[in-house]
Amino acid sequence: MPLNNSNLASLINVRGRKTPSPYVMLHVLVVIYGFTPILGKLISIDALPLVWWRLIISTVVLTAYFKYRKIKVELASKAMISILLTGCIVGLHWVSFYYAIKVSNINTAMCGFATMTLFTALLEPLFFKRRIAMLEVILGLSTMMGLFIISYTSAVVMNGIYFGIIAALTASLFVNINVKLARKHNAYGITFYEFIGALVFVSIVSIGFQQQPWLMLQQPMDMFWLLVLSVVCTVFPFLEATKIGKHINPFTMILVNNLEPVYGIVLAFLIFNKTEVMNLSFYVGASIIIAGVFIYPIFRRKV
Repeated sequence: MPLNNSNLASLINVRGRKTPSPYVMLHVLVVIYGFTPILGKLISIDALPLVWWRLIISTVVLTAYFKYRKIKVELASKAMISILLTGCIVGLHWVSFYYAIKVSNINTAMCGFATMTLFTALLEPLFFKRRIAMLEVILGLSTMMGLFIISYTSAVVMNGIYFGIIAALTASLFVNINVKLARKHNAYGITFYEFIGALVFVSIVSIGFQQQPWLMLQQPMDMFWLLVLSVVCTVFPFLEATKIGKHINPFTMILVNNLEPVYGIVLAFLIFNKTEVMNLSFYVGASIIIAGVFIYPIFRRKV
């Protein structure tokens, strides 16, 4: 729904209270998303138990919220299997993302994750049956060029890039799948059962790797940061994004969300400084990739 003077006024003044405009809230959410890799580095446990605890806490908080607000999340049994399987992709996405941070640093993980724009450009035509445009081919070539330049850095950095790319690919997959699912099913129900599917997937993988994530939480600050990650950076953004999505067009949401890798890199440099300083080839390659993140949606809008 486009914003006009009347509905904007209603957003700003609800029951006598001033509320942030949806555009301001969207930027707040993207900054919050940009803070998630910071928390991934602050939390001392490995990627698998980190994601397991994030899913446990988020699912419990969401369940309590839905019961309190009497929000129904029931879905048709035919849709349940596909949604639970999509949850497995979500679990793989989060594990890959935090593993990229653990094996390298935030800069490299976010640089790899910035390729999500490329994967979205390539996968969207397949999901929605349209031709791949020349602009998307150019974006792919520029991204590969950026990654090629970065490849001259250390092997440790490249490990972070590789897993960041896996996180980007899986993110693009579940975003495209969710767009199709949201046209037929309850958005709250989709997210809730995707969390369940992700939790089951991560639990099975943990057992396969002979890990017991429920026993790995030993540092008191880890639980504090996990609560921040789960409540402030997972549940809160999900609920708010559902609200503001009714007032902002998809193009604006995509464009602003593309700032996430930039916010993550800037926040990492400000907070961790020396451990996030990279060599010149990294910054040249990262600049090419991130330039594509911004240029692609702008040119696509004009085409």
